[in-house]
Amino acid sequence: MKSRLRRFVPVPCVLMACLIGITSIHSESRNPPPVLFVLDASGSMAEMFGGVPRMVAARVMMGEQLARLDSSIPVGLVAYGNRIPGCASYRLYAPIRNSNRRSLSEQIGQMYPAGATPLAATLQLIGRTILPYHPGTTVVIISDGAESCGGNPVREAQKLIDAGADIRINVIGLDVDTGTAEQLQSVARAGHGNYFDVHNHTDFENAIRHSTDPRYQQPETTTNIIEQNTPTHADSIPYLRILDVRPAPGSNGNRIRLQVAYDFRIATAGDYVVHIQVVNQPESAGRITAPATAAQMPIAVQSDSRYGVDRGESTLEVEIDLTGIGRGPIFVQGELWQTDEVPELRYRSEPVRLTQ
Repeated sequence: MKSRLRRFVPVPCVLMACLIGITSIHSESRNPPPVLFVLDASGSMAEMFGGVPRMVAARVMMGEQLARLDSSIPVGLVAYGNRIPGCASYRLYAPIRNSNRRSLSEQIGQMYPAGATPLAATLQLIGRTILPYHPGTTVVIISDGAESCGGNPVREAQKLIDAGADIRINVIGLDVDTGTAEQLQSVARAGHGNYFDVHNHTDFENAIRHSTDPRYQQPETTTNIIEQNTPTHADSIPYLRILDVRPAPGSNGNRIRLQVAYDFRIATAGDYVVHIQVVNQPESAGRITAPATAAQMPIAVQSDSRYGVDRGESTLEVEIDLTGIGRGPIFVQGELWQTDEVPELRYRSEPVRLTQ
């Protein structure tokens, strides 16, 4: 009997351990870590960044990231500046919740760059009013400047950690100089977070993606971004993709109308034109190493859209006169032209063959 008891005693323990593990997993899935955005809305955010004001770039990137985040993740917004004079401009604009995406997006869209940079006092506000009620919060600071109100944001970040705050402070330095980057990196280090040095829109998108992920940790080789201080670009940029081609209303006989959906990305903001053509003989796709110039830009294009940023997506309608196309296969192909000064062809999409 003793041997039988001895043989079965471990079983309830194992089951209990499994149940504890399952409970923990379900608890984590029910309560994802909150994200608190801290937006610098000081006057310097009106300066240009890749062809658009820094504040406009921040609005776009934050809006895109809000759309990507799972709806179960509670999100909030703190900002400073925003037309409030002096150094007491820090405000909680959106409490941390998981059902506030629309109102939070509206708040971001209303931010106006004017005021000082009270970063230290903003961290004090977060410590008093947010962290006690939302443990595990990932704080994402987006700033283009150093403290300008006499505070010490590095010390305030360290105070939060020393007080036992369950927090991680990630900082995005938006086109900052070396001195400012050193302070912002020190804030991130004191807050057990990552610092992202951003100098173009691609950097910004990567930074905001990683900064809202509580599990992300920069590789050791790139932790000190300040020393590196070199913009990086994804290998896949630039690109132009035809996403979908389908019939559109209004086709009549040999005149066929198509809806062509596409998207594009390029490393820097500027003036761009995307035009879609229907051809029998498509050109080679990919990056244009010897860009075609204005003299070679088609005078009559099937359809085009114009942009003043570094990305875009749209659906264009293209009309085809089959009597003028000729026999053989028919392809839809797009071209991305940069038109800041002398127009240059930068990228050509893969052709999409149409079935007849």
